Amino acid sequence: MKSPWHLLLFVFLVANLICACGFFQTAGSENKPAVAESGTTSSTAAAVHPSASLPAPLPPAKAAPTAMSVKTAAPTKPFSPTIVKAFDIAKISGRKGVDGPILALPELVWTASYLGGLQAWDSQTGELKKSISSIKAIDYYDIQTEGSHLWVLASVKAGDSADTLFVLGLPSGKLIKKFTLASPREKDSTYNLIPTRIGLSPARVWVDDMTIDTTTLKETHYKDGLPSEARFAYDGQGWMWMNGGWCSGCGHDDWIVNANDPTQWKDDQHSGMLNVSSLEQPLLLANGKIWFVQTEGPSFTKKYLVAYDPHKADQPVVHVEVNSKDKPFASLMAADHQELWIDSGKMLLYYSLADGNYLGSLPIGEDIKSIGFDGSYLWVSSLEAGLVKIAVP
Repeated sequence: MKSPWHLLLFVFLVANLICACGFFQTAGSENKPAVAESGTTSSTAAAVHPSASLPAPLPPAKAAPTAMSVKTAAPTKPFSPTIVKAFDIAKISGRKGVDGPILALPELVWTASYLGGLQAWDSQTGELKKSISSIKAIDYYDIQTEGSHLWVLASVKAGDSADTLFVLGLPSGKLIKKFTLASPREKDSTYNLIPTRIGLSPARVWVDDMTIDTTTLKETHYKDGLPSEARFAYDGQGWMWMNGGWCSGCGHDDWIVNANDPTQWKDDQHSGMLNVSSLEQPLLLANGKIWFVQTEGPSFTKKYLVAYDPHKADQPVVHVEVNSKDKPFASLMAADHQELWIDSGKMLLYYSLADGNYLGSLPIGEDIKSIGFDGSYLWVSSLEAGLVKIAVP
């Protein structure tokens, strides 16, 4: 039989063992999230035992930029027209430019003059790229291009009007055909037919008393010809706009004919304003409207810049007096994407294509002879300044 001391020691060891087991069970349960009866984690059991180690806190996330927080560049003021460079293409004492027409294309600028003939210049460097020796003329009136042809209107005899139309192949510059235009004295007409410009419409060239098919180069002559000293502008709607003398006492100088049949007049030729003059003024299609300058008043002393909507040809949609702004000569005209350009002595004037309002002027030099737009830059031929390249707004 064991003594009471042995029994007391046994009870003491058992009690310590029970306490130790309870401690480990409680500690384990505190490190586990409490589970609800449904088996999901209880929201109140997310607390972590203070003795557990915590991961390092993440840096606060940056807020996504909003329309208010994104910085935008301040609007810039539209820049003014700027002369990029002037090329000396005449290389004659006292003269840098040529006295004939120019045709501005994206890569080449064509010029024509008595001294230099027909030439093409690199639009970036001003280097002479082509010189056409197959054409010799006393005077040049117009240069146009369509498709694979270059059309040059010139006079090879002494006189005050063109007598020859040259057709050259592109890009070679080879002479393909030459049309001899009839003398005004040979015309059976009540007026003198004086060709000074070339007109272009889809598949047709207009000049003198005829149109020419641009594919076959076949000509079609018309009994009543075309207006004398005509300028042309195709409106993109099937009609060719022209000005010039076509009858005596007509009361106007503007004519609109079917581009497929020049003998058919639009609205029986009741279009446009009466008792105004636009003789020898260039016509131009720009911003969906036909633009030109006309003189009005009892003595035809006031000049107006006008524009017609091709769909409504009875009255102009723009009619702005231009006498008070540097008195434009208006013998030359070109347009970029936003402005209309008109010559005035030693400078160019420019007007808004939206409403015809005057915008400003750009000094060029004496004797401005021709202007054109290549799709990106404006080009001017001036005897004093040369062949001038202009960046436009």
